[in-house]
Amino acid sequence: MINILCVHNICRADVNHDSFLDRPELTSWIMTKVQEHLEEASAENAKIFHHLDTDGDGKCFLWSSYYNNSIEINCICLF
Repeated sequence: MINILCVHNICRADVNHDSFLDRPELTSWIMTKVQEHLEEASAENAKIFHHLDTDGDGKCFLWSSYYNNSIEINCICLF
């Protein structure tokens, strides 16, 4: 059995409010956060792909276009 003490009432995952996270609460919290992340990433990727599909045909674009766009968005300096 896993019991993790929740400190300072910041654990929104503590569903039963006993100040501990048990395995089901922790599992549920992790799965919820993973699902949220996947949904956010999917929506963001759809926007990026739409932006890079300059001719609007819904087909593949050049990897270099995606790579260059990623660098611009994330402000990555290569030198």
